[in-house]
Amino acid sequence: MLLILKIAWRNIWRNWRRSILTMLAVVFAVFFIVMMKGIQKGTFDMNIKHTLELFTGYMQIQKKGYQDNPTLNKSFSMDLEMLGSLQSNPDILGFTPRINSFGLIGFGDNSVGTAIFGVDPNRELLYSKIASKVKKGSFLNEDYPYDIIIGDKMLQNLGAGIGDSVVILTQALDGSMGNMKFNIVGSFRFGSNELDGMAVFMNIRAADDLMAMNNKINSISIYINDMKDIPIVTKEIDELILKKAGMGITLLPWEELLPDLKQAFDMDVISSYFYVGILVMIVGFGILNTVLMSITERFREFGVMLALGTKHYIIVVSVFIETMILTLMGILAGSGLGYIGNWIIVNNPIALTGDMNKMYEEFGFIPEIHASLNPDMFITTAIIILIISVLVFIYPAYRMNRLEALKGIRYT
Repeated sequence: MLLILKIAWRNIWRNWRRSILTMLAVVFAVFFIVMMKGIQKGTFDMNIKHTLELFTGYMQIQKKGYQDNPTLNKSFSMDLEMLGSLQSNPDILGFTPRINSFGLIGFGDNSVGTAIFGVDPNRELLYSKIASKVKKGSFLNEDYPYDIIIGDKMLQNLGAGIGDSVVILTQALDGSMGNMKFNIVGSFRFGSNELDGMAVFMNIRAADDLMAMNNKINSISIYINDMKDIPIVTKEIDELILKKAGMGITLLPWEELLPDLKQAFDMDVISSYFYVGILVMIVGFGILNTVLMSITERFREFGVMLALGTKHYIIVVSVFIETMILTLMGILAGSGLGYIGNWIIVNNPIALTGDMNKMYEEFGFIPEIHASLNPDMFITTAIIILIISVLVFIYPAYRMNRLEALKGIRYT
């Protein structure tokens, strides 16, 4: 075996130009795939993190069926055991209870439909990023429970301004109609026409009074330290929910809370598979062409070796080792360059400007390109290229295995 390795190594450098070109093709493919996957994962992970931390949370505890049919009847109480379990979990950064409903907001002669969100101001400041979206005025203050913030588009539609008082009308949990006067202390811009034109954030105590909730809530948004901890936290909270089976509550991950975002991510992944597939095919044909050229110009050499008693499998194994050495060298070099490229972007995100900046902000995304150094993408890329190299070697191996000594010697 050592002799075969020695022969394979020498054969690689007999025609070093061809070997370098083959290796460069692999380097380019690996570098391109690693960079594309790194930028795709880094940018999407950052935007998912930004979106989830903005308001939704990484997961939510809700009453079963609330996600499909959000009504006040699907509410529950957060008892001391549940509160203690969430607070004592080291993998949970924090959580925020919320009350959600729909109603009507009026100012003067104008009124528009509204989505009402009752939140805990202190907890939101600690864990969510709602306050960062306030463009005018200020965020909610725990000491002033009847202050609200509304979307800037709603502010325009109402013809109101910061400091004005509005009336909110909504159905309460007991079936009555709740109505209260609130003071506008700020306006926000999420970048979503729906939220900016309909959403109202108020203190959860005021929402409890307005809707006669009697200390019940609709959901608990959970924030964690790292997205990698989602499976661990899910398992731990599932154990809590099993204990509370009588309450009829369930845990929903962000994929179910934001199906449109999950679908966008899946579409992006599918499109990347398409581009990677094209690139891998090109590299595969390049390796196939190189190997075929290599064995064709050495048919006379192989013929002599066969005539001297060399077995076919020794020749096939020798050329296979040559191909694998070139492929592995290309993978290592391409992965190294890809790591450096992604590392640079990880430490220096690329800010988008102009129309791209506006488009990203309009959809609520961060107008920046990020990258990732996740080991999985390096391993996956290496495996893909190695598999392609083995597959494209099948035909050259067949040609060498069928070669006869006399035909090889006479080959021109």
